[in-house]
Amino acid sequence: MHSAFCIPEILDHIFAQLSNGCALGLSHRDFAALARTCKTFQEPALNFLWREQDTLVNILKSLPSHTWSMASNANLLHITGPFRPSDWDKPLAYAMRIRTLSSMLPRDHLCPNLKSIVLEFDQDSASEALFSFIHFVLSPKVTHVDMTFHTSDTHVLSLRGLPIQYSQLRQLRLKSYSYSMWDEPSYFERILSEITLALDRIEDLTLNKVDQRALEHLSQLPVLRSLRLETLVDMGPLDSRTYPFSSLRDLHLGNTPIGFVIEFLDLLSNCSLISFHTLHVDVPERQEIETPVTSTLANYVVHGLSLAALFCFANLTDIILRPPVGFDIDDAMAWDIARAWPRVKSLFLLPATDLHHPSSMSLRGFSAFAKHCPALSSFGVTFDASTVPPLDDTIVSQSSLVALDVDISPISDPDAVASFMSALFPNLARIYTHKDWEWETAEDTFFSDEAIAAYGRFTGWKKVKEILLNSRSATNGMGLSAS
Repeated sequence: MHSAFCIPEILDHIFAQLSNGCALGLSHRDFAALARTCKTFQEPALNFLWREQDTLVNILKSLPSHTWSMASNANLLHITGPFRPSDWDKPLAYAMRIRTLSSMLPRDHLCPNLKSIVLEFDQDSASEALFSFIHFVLSPKVTHVDMTFHTSDTHVLSLRGLPIQYSQLRQLRLKSYSYSMWDEPSYFERILSEITLALDRIEDLTLNKVDQRALEHLSQLPVLRSLRLETLVDMGPLDSRTYPFSSLRDLHLGNTPIGFVIEFLDLLSNCSLISFHTLHVDVPERQEIETPVTSTLANYVVHGLSLAALFCFANLTDIILRPPVGFDIDDAMAWDIARAWPRVKSLFLLPATDLHHPSSMSLRGFSAFAKHCPALSSFGVTFDASTVPPLDDTIVSQSSLVALDVDISPISDPDAVASFMSALFPNLARIYTHKDWEWETAEDTFFSDEAIAAYGRFTGWKKVKEILLNSRSATNGMGLSAS
């Protein structure tokens, strides 16, 4: 073979000439034969074979033969399955060679009965190209869309032209990400708000951000049950008469000024408090908070009385509240919280940063949750376990709690604490402390009083966990032997 055939550019020119013209042009069958002739011809021949496609049938026919069948008239391909992940290796490899795909489908939509679609796009050339072909799979019957994409110009601008009947959607989750705030186009909020204004039947909505007009539109929707906004900027005074949110049950707000969060929650006074059950207010991990002077740390702690504003939401089942320095809750407030949220299943009242302030709640406060919160299974709170109250006949046992995050709670007598906690929560099996993963491999030699205290808390709570697990194992063993 001539050495010139080893130069890819020359082969490309030769195959380009062979593929042009009617009399001398090679057919798909000829290029397939060339690809099988030798390794030198294989790659360029396959590129020309797949470069231009006017149907998706060829890609689908490269699946294993047991996963599809052709109808007798050879015009319909039936996918029979089942599939393994490896079955798609060959089709996806061939798809990388396609440069032109003509829309020559036998009907307007490839999947006319498709109702739900989940799409994830990376910030690479393949995803950029694939984004423009979404219209092949979307259909007027789609009611659930879950899409994750990078906030590049291509992806954001393409959102406008997607053949989605936004007015018919019941669930829309547009989850965007960027590597810095500068990656996000200035018109991103405007496009998302335009999409929001087209939603009429939406029940579950996740977006990065919306403007005030779009937020007002959402508040008027009669069936909106779940709303997640990753960024909500301060829009100024809000009129509760304009924002009813009559059916809202789940609310997640991120990266939102705390003052505006409180004002927004005031709007929910008109929503159905009977059905509202999930509230999540969080501080984004990327947000930098200036560290206050240690002597002023107490000024940043949220007093437990502030939680009283949320007690009207009596049917909450999942509550995650994480102010920067956490809460100061005493035993009396613990009883108020437990009585206010009797249906809670997961409750986390922990700081969002590494800044901490001692809590006034003692182990006595747990009696309130054992008595009034029978469904509570996951709990996170800072308290003082250095003093263990005596057990008496008033203790109520609660069997649902299995996981407890104690954060930086001090502890002096692990054995006594384990005895007390097992009486209240006999199924408690998992106990977490602040950054416990760092202490798992640490040695017991430290140079600062703070590190010594932190390691002491870790080992103390680790011992409590071991005692509880050993006690449960012994109890289960006795039950098995008795049977």
